[in-house]
Amino acid sequence: MNWKPSARILSILAATLLLPAQTGAAAGTDSLPNSSGVGEEYRASSSYSAYLADHEGADNPALEIAVELGKASGGEAAAVTVDGGTRTGWLTGEEETVTWPVTVPQSGFYQLKLTYYTGGEGGSSIERRLLVDGVQPYEEAGSLSLSRIWRDIPAEEAAGERRFSTDRQGNERLPGQETVPAWTEVFLRESSGMVADPLRIYLTAGEHTLSLVSVRESLIVGGLTLCQSPEPLSYAAYLEAHRDAPAT
Repeated sequence: MNWKPSARILSILAATLLLPAQTGAAAGTDSLPNSSGVGEEYRASSSYSAYLADHEGADNPALEIAVELGKASGGEAAAVTVDGGTRTGWLTGEEETVTWPVTVPQSGFYQLKLTYYTGGEGGSSIERRLLVDGVQPYEEAGSLSLSRIWRDIPAEEAAGERRFSTDRQGNERLPGQETVPAWTEVFLRESSGMVADPLRIYLTAGEHTLSLVSVRESLIVGGLTLCQSPEPLSYAAYLEAHRDAPAT
């Protein structure tokens, strides 16, 4: 027996297909809970290139705006001792969102310089999401990878000399590696390497918030600064700066 859908069923299906898709608080956004239970919206479809185009012609203010770590919502203060010196940072856990308020005196594009402590434990890359005023501004801000510092493990260390084990022919064997406890300073970049320069965020003059959302591993933040990354030297300028260097 051939079954045919009734006109009523067809009309219901048609109406369902015509309904606009809504995700999160608004179309084109998703809402994720953070450690405080507050929803965070992020734009899942906005690319970095489209974001830059949206703010084409914006200034790049020559300012350095230091974020006050102690005003954070989430996380906690943590003292770190490295090479005999103690520095206080802000600990962000493996499953935590930490938000800082910041006052911006001039509208424009800014880059974010981050000082962080890698610690001497763990082997995975540290990953974070960046939110600006509770919103992820573009896709590339959703996976920011922060590297650890590694060094070879010697077979022995004596009088400042690092010696590695050798095979029967006297060749050094491939050593294991270990992480080095150290502070590192970087400008936040897109993880895949498709964007050469550090990422930019557009901020209007006034009050804003910056949030780091934990994706993987804990992290101690030692400094957050809104500024501009230094321009690299041209090849001609580099040669000029080293013209007195001996040739080898």
